[in-house]
Amino acid sequence: AARALPWRLFGASLLAAPEPAEVSERILSQRGIVKDDTFKAHTDGHAYGDKFPDYFLLLCAQACEEGGGNFLIDGYEILRQLQENPETRWVVSALEHRPVNQTSRLPSVTPVLLRAGERRALRCRLPGPPSAFMAQRVSEESEDPKQDAQMLEIYHQSIQKAADAAQRIYLRPGDALVVDNYRMFHGRDPYRDQRRLLWRCWLWTSASRGLPDVEEGELHSTPGNAPGEVVGDEETDEATAKRAKTKQFRRELTKSDSYFKFGRTQMNGAMENLKKVSGSELLTKIRQNGFKLTVGDITFVLAESYGFCWGVERAVAMAYEARDFFPDKNIWVTNEIIHNPSVNKQLSDKGMKFVQTNSDGSKDYSGVQEGDVVILPAFGASVDEMALFKEKNVQIVDTTCPWVSKVWTSVEKSKDKGHTAIIHGKYDHEETVATKSFAQKYLVLKNMGEAEYVADYILGNGNKEEFLSKFSKAMSEGFDPDVDLECLGVANQTTMLKGETELIGKLFERTLIKKYGPQNINEHFLSFNTICDATQERQDAMYKMFGAEYEAPESKLYADLEGEQVGIDLMTTKNAEKLSSRQMEADSKGGGEVSDEIPAKVLVLGGFNSSNTAHLLEIAEDKKITAYHIDCAERIGVADGEATNRIQHKPMSTSPAQAMMDEGLEVTENFLPEGPVTIGITSGASTPDNIFGDTLKRVLAVKGLEA
Repeated sequence: AARALPWRLFGASLLAAPEPAEVSERILSQRGIVKDDTFKAHTDGHAYGDKFPDYFLLLCAQACEEGGGNFLIDGYEILRQLQENPETRWVVSALEHRPVNQTSRLPSVTPVLLRAGERRALRCRLPGPPSAFMAQRVSEESEDPKQDAQMLEIYHQSIQKAADAAQRIYLRPGDALVVDNYRMFHGRDPYRDQRRLLWRCWLWTSASRGLPDVEEGELHSTPGNAPGEVVGDEETDEATAKRAKTKQFRRELTKSDSYFKFGRTQMNGAMENLKKVSGSELLTKIRQNGFKLTVGDITFVLAESYGFCWGVERAVAMAYEARDFFPDKNIWVTNEIIHNPSVNKQLSDKGMKFVQTNSDGSKDYSGVQEGDVVILPAFGASVDEMALFKEKNVQIVDTTCPWVSKVWTSVEKSKDKGHTAIIHGKYDHEETVATKSFAQKYLVLKNMGEAEYVADYILGNGNKEEFLSKFSKAMSEGFDPDVDLECLGVANQTTMLKGETELIGKLFERTLIKKYGPQNINEHFLSFNTICDATQERQDAMYKMFGAEYEAPESKLYADLEGEQVGIDLMTTKNAEKLSSRQMEADSKGGGEVSDEIPAKVLVLGGFNSSNTAHLLEIAEDKKITAYHIDCAERIGVADGEATNRIQHKPMSTSPAQAMMDEGLEVTENFLPEGPVTIGITSGASTPDNIFGDTLKRVLAVKGLEA
């Protein structure tokens, strides 16, 4: 819950939300923070200097029986009171202009009051307890130590007075406290119950002063370097200081003037505007009616999970907003923004240009000129592409899904450790092309069969020449399977099935345990949580529509290894919690209980080059349900202005490349039978609601009906 809540609260404006950190007697006592102390007023995140988080949340898991009340103080109100008093008015100006020592693990001698755009960002640390935290204090470089000391004394006394009078907040299990860390100071009273347990998450939004000089995967929500790891304020993180080239490039790019950042209000407005152009009242009506609607003798049954996932919706909204924000600029999209022809056509109709692909698969960037705007698509862009755009001095609008970026961070961690990145994906898919550009050594595996082949090779049962031939297009240059498979980290293309990715991760962990022993596994294997379940949820919903369930893949090799290693716990299993977009989609789209009526036919909507849409068609065919894959409403025939009972669709046997050129499509006449019929409707993660609505209206028109 603590992982999902930040994204539900802040949506696309959230830049980073590190792993939640445990707040308990067990953890805090290691830093000299004890339950018997009053935790005096403070702001969080001093470990990050002047790039401290602008929000944080506390989620209560276990309350205490007595004490432990939290309190909040409005820092802006403190400033107002100081400003109104003629004797202390000078303090407000001094707080903004007089640098003091902020007691940070990272060096930070700055004024107490900073600016973040139009926001004021205050910091506060009163003298202990806890004894581990030193208060804000006069800088050794102060030009007037006496005046600075007086400034801090007045400031701290005003805060302490407010703290004494503040109302206490007693969190119960399930309660969450979300705090503006730029404005509000917080603390807590002593307590007795050692079972008290909270989860804390520090948050950076687009309205913050920016992200610290570390990658998102290395941000933390504790006073130390990583969740569960505690260090003193004076200690440094050597691992953080040693950056790989791609990490440094990404950091510099996101901080440059070339990198356009959306404000929270701007992004929220963009999401609302997108709903106006891509939403469907008819689809909303079906959701609210239990995912089922009957019109005449046609009954539509809507899959529980379908259409735009949160990352895709965010990307399209950002692209639309870019057109509005840069009305007179040439705007280029490096690839399809998403795999949906209707959405890409709408962007083209708005005057956006798409970078063309040459016959050899390379891209032609010759048209992109200095001062143009370039949009990076939802599945990201390679390091080389981003470097080229920076060199061309263009304005970059990065719509990359945050969960794709999380995969990149994991791949970079593999590189830092000298591990090879095993990437579960398709080697020529745009997202995987981007992901492998962040790796030094990589091997892309398409499915469980290829993973078993590699695992068997690691165990000494393979031919090197055959291996190199089999994966010639899917491995890094100079890859040597006899050397580069000794240490591994597993990541994935986010559109792959989570069940298969999880099993591949467990297979390689078991394989390396067998070869090197459980006592050495940490030296040979890295486990990451990079699975986004949007693709899986759409497939699960398809199975549910047919009264069936998804069956996770099996591996005989894994089963044999598991049998040999009884009692050995896997890191992969412990990190199996997934990134979920379902709640965000439910919050966005609304809906009620799901219908259990099984359809006779299914319409599968989505781009012909969308792999996750194609998987939905496979499920229908596997369950012997007649299904039609169409990419737009116009595939349902109209002749001489009259709706006709015909549908043009892509069969499984036709390749995506053929279908996108209108080759290999089939036409089925009289696809709607006489009399009542139940039609299931679903789509992959790249299909907007308005295409659903237009398609359903076309179906109804075939029988002379209206919604």
